[in-house]
Amino acid sequence: MTRKSLAQFFSEQESWQHTLDYILQQNIELKNSLSAIDSKMIDADVLEQLEKFQNRFIEKDVLISLLRHDIISLEELLKNDYSNELQYLQIVRKHESLKKDIQRLEVEFILLKSKFNIFLNNLTHNTDYEA
Repeated sequence: MTRKSLAQFFSEQESWQHTLDYILQQNIELKNSLSAIDSKMIDADVLEQLEKFQNRFIEKDVLISLLRHDIISLEELLKNDYSNELQYLQIVRKHESLKKDIQRLEVEFILLKSKFNIFLNNLTHNTDYEA
């Protein structure tokens, strides 16, 4: 097995941090769009859909926070000596698991953002839509 260098691990984690920053910023913008909707002008079904979206946005914030914590934990592991093959494999497993979690978040967030934008478009054109 070819070993990744410490620099490679840190470089990928830095990239993950940028990805999480971007998703967090996008999530803030979606929540701002949601809060700009005048709830007095919509019916109970639409209000329920808005609440579902709001909950999903909050869930993404929590997930981003957890992933940031996991990145920091992995960085702490990398600061230790990982010359031992067992320690290295443990780091690689955690690294790959975190990589998959971040990729999953990216896909889920793209879908959530798309659904919300469709919802907003339908709302402005008075078309029914479910979150």
